Amino acid sequence: MSNSQINGYEIECSGELLDASGTWAAYLALFLPSSNQMHMNNIFPRQRVLVGFSYPNKIAAEDAAYKVALEIIDSPVSKS
Repeated sequence: MSNSQINGYEIECSGELLDASGTWAAYLALFLPSSNQMHMNNIFPRQRVLVGFSYPNKIAAEDAAYKVALEIIDSPVSKS
């Protein structure tokens, strides 16, 4: 799992092995700070993204999930 932060968002990207095919799926979760410094608000619960796609390795799956995170963060809806 790779974690990073951008524009106040905490991004958690992970790849999970798909047993049947030996390929990897991309998973993503997004968080924003809350009023409690010990807590983050989960604004995008961990879920598989790009469901129609699989990846040859964990790193490729995490990279794909990160690209989705950037699209979500840059979308007009996330800025309102």
